[in-house]
Amino acid sequence: MVEEEKEELGDAIKEFNRGLDSHIEGKLDASLKHFLTALPTFQEFGVEDMIAGTFHELGMILQEMGQLNEALDYYQKSLVLSEKLKYHPGCEKTLFQIGTIYETKGDIITAEDYFRKSKQSKVKKPSGLKFIIVVFLLFGLYSLGTGLLGMAGALADLEPKFLSPALWNLIASTLSNLAPLFLIIGIFSILAGVGLHLLKGWGWVLGIFTSLLTVFFISGIIFYWYLSHENIQELYKVK
Repeated sequence: MVEEEKEELGDAIKEFNRGLDSHIEGKLDASLKHFLTALPTFQEFGVEDMIAGTFHELGMILQEMGQLNEALDYYQKSLVLSEKLKYHPGCEKTLFQIGTIYETKGDIITAEDYFRKSKQSKVKKPSGLKFIIVVFLLFGLYSLGTGLLGMAGALADLEPKFLSPALWNLIASTLSNLAPLFLIIGIFSILAGVGLHLLKGWGWVLGIFTSLLTVFFISGIIFYWYLSHENIQELYKVK
């Protein structure tokens, strides 16, 4: 994009912002003029998110002016673009405003239908994210339980039937020694699951940190188990 085009688009964005300011100040005619001035430039450059936003703002102004049919037309244009862009917040607010127009017209059934669609258009968690959240929560509970049993020295008493007593005693001893780390990983994992469920940035960060910590932790256990063999210790002359 050449400098002249960038400048032209920048001027359109300034007009859009002036429209927002005028709307807040209650200057509807001035706001309408600013948005109508900015719209052709957005359409020329194909900036669909700004076009959708401008359509929505024009609908808001016309609705306040009492021109409901014209406002509805702009809302519908905005909704088409927001759905195309999969911009859920835009869909949500536009569907809600359409609902208020039908409510004003006395068509309560249609209004409630749009209000319902507005609620449904909120950002939905991907199915894969739900699975990851469950994994973090379950792994966190497992780690906490293992850590608490290790701290209490109760792991050796479990004696699973599918493992030999000698092997289980080695595993139980290792897990007991690492019990504090199990507790830390368990707490972080549960917090990560909660944060991811709430769509918080810190949940994402904790999820990455917990995953890396778990990888190093599992690698450490394998390495510890490997070095615990007498032939390996003898090879490295470890006493």
